[in-house]
Amino acid sequence: MNDRTEEMLDYVHDRLDPEARQSLEADLSRDAHLRAELAVVQAVAREGAATPPTAEARDAGWASLSAAIDADARRIPANDNRGFSLAQVAAIAVFAVVISQFFTLSLWPDDPGAGFAPASQDTSGFVLQVGFAPEATAAQLTALLQELGATLVDGPGALGLVTLSFTDEAARTAALEALRAQPDLVDIVSQP
Repeated sequence: MNDRTEEMLDYVHDRLDPEARQSLEADLSRDAHLRAELAVVQAVAREGAATPPTAEARDAGWASLSAAIDADARRIPANDNRGFSLAQVAAIAVFAVVISQFFTLSLWPDDPGAGFAPASQDTSGFVLQVGFAPEATAAQLTALLQELGATLVDGPGALGLVTLSFTDEAARTAALEALRAQPDLVDIVSQP
């Protein structure tokens, strides 16, 4: 039933307030289709008042209404927020462990010493360990290393030290003196 039909039903049963009644009567005087609809509503209201419903009709109506209410009560909610079962959680955990072990073992090098060097390990070759001043710029350090002919081979480590490699002992000795003469760029220089 739409709002207009309900309004007409209230009009037929004299339940409209005076303003709504005047508005509907004005609409009825202008619209022939609306007058025809009112005639149908009046006929249905007269027929319903003339023949009261039988007991079987009332029982059937109640049964239909009860079935509709029960059907609404049994509906499954649209958002079923059940959590994971214990078996699902266990399966996910086992899967995660298997995958992590696969990647750990497949990426682990065959040589246990590869990629790991303790701080106390002897460094072969002609090297110096250097700690640069924090205010030194990358451009200044690059120019200094090129001037010395040094190659950066490791670092910076946890203490901020880098390891520089040289071609021979003479180059290393010359670089040691040159680095000690640069206190604005170099904090510490040592031979490992």
